[in-house]
Amino acid sequence: MNVLVETEILPGGTIEGTFSLHNLRSGYDASSLPATGEYQLRFTFWPNACVASPNTSFCLTRPEKQPTVTSKELSLLKPKP
Repeated sequence: MNVLVETEILPGGTIEGTFSLHNLRSGYDASSLPATGEYQLRFTFWPNACVASPNTSFCLTRPEKQPTVTSKELSLLKPKP
């Protein structure tokens, strides 16, 4: 599932955080997993940065290359229904 997350970073600022299924998207639904059991997952992020206008209505510039980032392995246990 693709999830778009927009985060404002002020000039000269940085953003750090902890990645988990819970903070990826509230109420992340794993019901589409086919069977009960333990799953090991990795997520690949494709950053899409935009240096926005002062009122944030449009992009002034976009970086040319934005490398992907892959998460550490996460374990998910899907219990029996």
